[in-house]
Amino acid sequence: MIKNKGFTLIELLVVIAIIGILASIILVNLGSTRKQARDVSAISSMSSIRAAAEVFFSINNTYVGADVAAGDVDRLLEAVNTQLGAKPVFNEDQYNWEVHAVLSSSGGMSYCVDSTGFAGKMLTTAVPVSGDLTCL
Repeated sequence: MIKNKGFTLIELLVVIAIIGILASIILVNLGSTRKQARDVSAISSMSSIRAAAEVFFSINNTYVGADVAAGDVDRLLEAVNTQLGAKPVFNEDQYNWEVHAVLSSSGGMSYCVDSTGFAGKMLTTAVPVSGDLTCL
């Protein structure tokens, strides 16, 4: 009697099904990892806004206009817009400023940076409104 060497069709189908299930789990996790990476990149850009705003203040003795086109702050705001898909809100007066943006992977969380030195996540419902120039 001759024995055939190899796998049966059922064994191959079971292996293919297992590989498909594992691949789908990996792809789902990859999507959330991409969102987290965009958030980290946006947080980095928002933290850099502090340095750019302080440079602007040291030259102009005011924060008013720090977010206008062609400035470093505006360039960083556009970077955050690209990373998150939504332009962050920048509020300023002569001596204070704050910027906040909704994060894409944090389910209702925003990131806020202000001229007092605060930088951190907060509930989107707690973000500053126009005219309130601190995150806390």
